[in-house]
Amino acid sequence: MTEILARRDPKRPPMHPGMLLREDIIPALGKSKAEIAHISHICQIACDAFDALPGLLALGDSEKEICRKFAADMLLRGADKVPYTSIGTGKGGYSSIIQGPTDRRLRQGDILLIDTGAKYAGYYCDFDRNIAIGQHAYALQCTARQTRYPSLPYQSTSHVYPI
Repeated sequence: MTEILARRDPKRPPMHPGMLLREDIIPALGKSKAEIAHISHICQIACDAFDALPGLLALGDSEKEICRKFAADMLLRGADKVPYTSIGTGKGGYSSIIQGPTDRRLRQGDILLIDTGAKYAGYYCDFDRNIAIGQHAYALQCTARQTRYPSLPYQSTSHVYPI
């Protein structure tokens, strides 16, 4: 997989995670057009659900409630199953998503990470998104990323939601 990603032209503009999957990785693994279509479909469902997430979030929602809303949205969009949805939230960051969703309530200034594994016609997608709740959280997220990866130009795949 690393070899396939290394062949990607670094001058190409960054793409949505689903686009990277479709254009660079899947054909190199010898998947048929039908398989690529199924994988692309479930990736698009997940991308659309991530894009719609701000409309589902409300301050005061628990992590469990957010995961249920997100998984239900993916099912309504056409996923066959959503066997994995996890979340981590916290003021300025999260400590872990390994333990799964808790009763912790979403607050202004939180960083939220939501991770999903969804299935369509036997094919899976698995990716996540970080979300800053409010401008202060977004500034913290940008600073943390620049500290960790100072040589990389900052381009956020995260979003700020002033809910």
